[in-house]
Amino acid sequence: MKIKGRDSGAWHKNINDTVGPRRPTDTDFPWLALRNHTGYYIKKKGKLSQIQIDERLLALIQSHPSKEVAIAACADKLSTRVIRNLLVNDLKVEPDGTLAVQEYLQVILATNHEDSGAVSEVEAQWAKCLLEHTSAGGSLGQQLHDVLSLLPARVAPDLLLYKDIKRLADSICTEFAKQLQDLRHSNRWMDAHAAVGWLSTASTSRNTLQTMSSGARLLIEDYLPCWGAWAAWRPHIPRLRAWKDSTTFAYPYLEDLLALEGPDFASIKGSEEVTLREGLIAQGSRGSQSTLQWGKTHASFNRNPFIQSENLKGILGRLTCVMDFAFSAGPEYTALLEHLYRDKTISNEVLQLLEGVQFLDNPIFTAVILNAFTVPKQNVGQIICDIRQLLPALNDARIFGLRQQMQPYLAYQISRHVRELQNTLLIQIDEGSDWLDATAELLIFTYGLQEQTWLLAELDHSVQLFIASPPFLMTMETLGAVRNSLRSTTTSTPTPLLSQIDAYCKAQLIPGCIIDPKVLGLVEALIRFWQQDADRNHRELALLIADLPHTGCQFRCDCLTDISILSNFWVISTLRAFKFRNGSPELGCIALIRLLVSETSTEITERWRKVLSFAIEKQHETLLRYAVTHLTTSMWLELLSNIKVVYKEFEVTSDRRSLKLLSLELHTWSQQIADHLPTLTRLESVLKHGPAMQVLLLGITASKNYQLLRVLGLVTDSKSSYHTKVMDNIIALLHSENADEIEDSLSVVSKARLKGAEACLRVLDSRGQIHPELATVELALSLRASDLSGPDHLALRKVAILFGIDLDSDGFPSAAGLKLAADSVHKRYLKLITEAQRLENLRLSLQAVAPASVSKLLVRLHIEAPSVVDDALATLPPSLGSLVEKISKNELELQFPATELTRLQRFAIGAGDAESFLIRLTLRQNGAPVKFCIHLSAESSDQTEDHTPWQVFRGNLRGNNRPPHEQYCHGRPNLGIYQLSRILWHHLRHNFQSLEQTHTHMTSKISKLGQGCAVCGSGTRHLRRATICSSPSCQSTFLKAPIEIQLAEIWQDPPVMDLLLSMFHATASTGKLDLLTNCPASNAPDVTSMFDGLPEIPNLAKHLKACLNVHEKDFRLPQAVVGYCTQSNCSETLAKALLWACLSYRGFLVSATELQRIPSFGSNQFLLANTAPELETAFSRHAPTPRSESHILFHGTCLDRLHAILCQGLRVQSGTALQRHGAAHGAGIYMVDEPSVAWGYATVSTGGWRSSKLKNQQLLLGCELAGPKPQAVRGGIYVITDATRLAVRYVFLLGSDARMPAAKDVGIPMQSVFQSLRSNTL
Repeated sequence: MKIKGRDSGAWHKNINDTVGPRRPTDTDFPWLALRNHTGYYIKKKGKLSQIQIDERLLALIQSHPSKEVAIAACADKLSTRVIRNLLVNDLKVEPDGTLAVQEYLQVILATNHEDSGAVSEVEAQWAKCLLEHTSAGGSLGQQLHDVLSLLPARVAPDLLLYKDIKRLADSICTEFAKQLQDLRHSNRWMDAHAAVGWLSTASTSRNTLQTMSSGARLLIEDYLPCWGAWAAWRPHIPRLRAWKDSTTFAYPYLEDLLALEGPDFASIKGSEEVTLREGLIAQGSRGSQSTLQWGKTHASFNRNPFIQSENLKGILGRLTCVMDFAFSAGPEYTALLEHLYRDKTISNEVLQLLEGVQFLDNPIFTAVILNAFTVPKQNVGQIICDIRQLLPALNDARIFGLRQQMQPYLAYQISRHVRELQNTLLIQIDEGSDWLDATAELLIFTYGLQEQTWLLAELDHSVQLFIASPPFLMTMETLGAVRNSLRSTTTSTPTPLLSQIDAYCKAQLIPGCIIDPKVLGLVEALIRFWQQDADRNHRELALLIADLPHTGCQFRCDCLTDISILSNFWVISTLRAFKFRNGSPELGCIALIRLLVSETSTEITERWRKVLSFAIEKQHETLLRYAVTHLTTSMWLELLSNIKVVYKEFEVTSDRRSLKLLSLELHTWSQQIADHLPTLTRLESVLKHGPAMQVLLLGITASKNYQLLRVLGLVTDSKSSYHTKVMDNIIALLHSENADEIEDSLSVVSKARLKGAEACLRVLDSRGQIHPELATVELALSLRASDLSGPDHLALRKVAILFGIDLDSDGFPSAAGLKLAADSVHKRYLKLITEAQRLENLRLSLQAVAPASVSKLLVRLHIEAPSVVDDALATLPPSLGSLVEKISKNELELQFPATELTRLQRFAIGAGDAESFLIRLTLRQNGAPVKFCIHLSAESSDQTEDHTPWQVFRGNLRGNNRPPHEQYCHGRPNLGIYQLSRILWHHLRHNFQSLEQTHTHMTSKISKLGQGCAVCGSGTRHLRRATICSSPSCQSTFLKAPIEIQLAEIWQDPPVMDLLLSMFHATASTGKLDLLTNCPASNAPDVTSMFDGLPEIPNLAKHLKACLNVHEKDFRLPQAVVGYCTQSNCSETLAKALLWACLSYRGFLVSATELQRIPSFGSNQFLLANTAPELETAFSRHAPTPRSESHILFHGTCLDRLHAILCQGLRVQSGTALQRHGAAHGAGIYMVDEPSVAWGYATVSTGGWRSSKLKNQQLLLGCELAGPKPQAVRGGIYVITDATRLAVRYVFLLGSDARMPAAKDVGIPMQSVFQSLRSNTL
């Protein structure tokens, strides 16, 4: 049937707009509105039969994209038969159908809502169930519960969706059974309980079964035959939850143990218990067996009803408690459980062990117990600390079973550990290491074992014996302290006592080690002494005595007993004697000898005399040397007497003859010289403790000692003090080999007369001076003296020979000796001169620090002080001698040659033809300059007129505490002197050290005068003339400088001044004052009229010079130019304009000289030696060296743009108001190779200021391009986009009819000038 499209389209639109995204299953689905739309549609069609209505609505349904919505809108108007036929045939879902499953289910639900006769409630419930399943809603258990409740007992053949609902039920049952199987085998009982919760909602499985239809019961019996066990399951939920949260039970080996809390699958169907554990208990109670198996696990139990903990219920209950504890006890307990359960057997013994570990509840103990069963032979060192902690815990009787099972393991490990400790101790003792810590560890461990009586019987026999009677820890600690003290007071070589102490330690702690009983007694006596006497000195002496060699142990024990009653002085003296204490060991020996002499106890004297003998043997040589070099003669004789008393005569004569101090010969000699004690005492004051005095005190041999006695007799019987002094000098030469010579000389001198002795003494005194060669001269004079006799001459010659003076055959000093004396005098003279120079340098240094004090000292010493200038000149190196000249007593002049400056540098600083700079300094008393002035050599600094130097104040004094910025002395001002004056002021005020340093500093600054700011000195090194930096302070300071410096171009370079005024005038003529940055004038016509009133530059220079000569320091530029102003009030502006014209561009523009001129460019050529500092710095980055690549390019412009170009450089103006020509090749600066091309862009500057010589000229700029030349855009034209690569070097002014040269003709001379500028040779 054909339906009009407009009405059906409206129906479809209304239906879609009303429904929107909603579906029939939504609660807010607009059922009524849809019916109204359909009713309205049918009403518009007029009166129709039901068949016609069915046809039209079927057509609407077929054409509507959402069938469920269309049926919801039309179902109440369609006949039941038509709807049913539509659902069964037309809309049924097929594998290749176009209608989706969910959409078909929605259609069934919509139909049921509108016509329950067409779709029954059962079919609607099935559709709803299938729809929910397709949307994956709910768990599998809940889905199965829902599906089973929908399966009827009998099914009509024409019901919709039955096959689908049956297929769904089969699928869910399959998945649910698999899910339960997976959860059961993975021990996820908590998840399993959640899945089967719907089965246990009824009180019993029978009731649950009765609620299901026969179809549902058949289905669940087929897929889940053990569903009754699941339904009866009532586990302990908190336990399952705790097991689930623990990772301990993720291991499959615990599957049977975890299953105890699961469903009872073991009981007969229909008699299931709430858990498997309860089911097993029920099984065990019915039989007579004592073992029970489930899964792979066997449980052994006792059927005795009076031992409940060991029956099946008790065993399984305890096992469950163990499992509950295991989930939180950590991996050690789990590993222990796994090990004990490795054979799948649960017994009372296994549970006792696990319960004991649970009782201890300590992970460390658990690890030890685990090791006992898994690695019983494990290295003891790794777990012994844990075993130590475990032992006290095992004393608890409640864990008797655990203790019994651990006893063999612990006995093995402890016995092994004790042996290891003893072996370690033995190794340390044998190596000589400190064994105290190892001893303490062994004993502390042993003491702890004494408390474990339950374990002792299991230990090794040797270990049992050691534990039964170990030494006291305090005793061993005392012994260790003794040993450490012994090691700290002795050398690294082991001593006998150290070995004896180690042997004692072995005997006490190491089985099988024995010790000599005498040594045992000595060590124990030393230990007792150490415990009873804490005095440090006593302990050191005890160590000394106990370690004495070649003495018996009993002797040393007796000496140890004596120490406690000896005086502190005795103890310290003995220690010093053995070098155990700071101080002289010799004095210790001497003091010990005196103490033994005064001791009343014979036993003590006998014992300690032996100790003294060891000290004397050890220190004999040093003791003997000390005694004769430090003791007086009387003390020496007393010492020998005391030794004789201590050792008794028989020991002196026989036992100790190998020692000098104990020899009979020495003691006999001491008795012989005792009669000459006064003479020896006097000689001691002369000879001190020299070699001669030592010979007299010690003697030589028995035969030569008689010569020494005669020597002493001659000295005792000397005639006069002169004889005595001569003899003293002779005796000073005494040694063991020349006693006869000394005796002979003394005998000859004793026969000389008084004058002879006096002459001998003069010779000896001369020899004793700094230059002993003078003694030769004195001897020659004395031998030729007429008042000396023969014995006198003989005495002189004897003395000369004895003291090594060379004599000839006639007995007079040799010629060689006299010449040597003369040479010595000459060397002494030269040394005095050197010393005088050193003292003069010292005076100069002190003069610089404290001049007033040094002057007073010189006056007091009657020494004439040189002037401060003389001092300064004396410190100069020879190289500066010709460059420094003394002017007066406090003035000098430093010369600095200017010959190294190039012509351009000279021109820049205004030096002219001067050959040097002259700096005059006025010095203070300390040599520091206080005033200065600077001149050029051409100005003759020594003119008759007085100098007015600038003062230098050090510190922060007020007044002229500033660098000079004005003319302060006579001479013509120029930029060079202005800069140098400021530089020198800063140097003298802050950095002055010496005139040499000042000369070096200023020489360096003169070579760099053109660089940087003229005021502060900072700036770039690429400038050729100093300028003013951008600092406002520097600019304001420079405006105070002399007018000759600010307007230097007027006098130095009139053409440049003409050019500066011309470009100023040209710019003002265009009215573009914005091109004149910071211009002092604000009205362009006023500027042009002011400049038009000026005369020619040479005449202006003469006029200003005349005004300067008349007014001098009162000169003011506005007053000087007032005559050139048309208006009386414009002189200030004109003066500022002149200054601004010279200073504003901050470059260095000069008239090109003959060598700098470029051929064929006319006479008006100007060289821009350097641009503004920042422009020159930027350019130098592209051409850093004189050999850097650069090229020559030309640019034509007009004069009114020149000032801006000089100030800012050539800039890219494309696209701005300042663009003069087109930019056919893009933005940039257009440059050319050929001057003729650039000349075509130059513009004639009409007019010009009235007196200018540069009127009506065209402007051409010669530029330097740093770096490689870019690609030409057309016919030698280049577009430069980086303005910093360009530097204007030449300014050419020519008439409009001028002919331009070719680039090849001017390239070489221009490039030569550019390289000369960069190398500073121009």
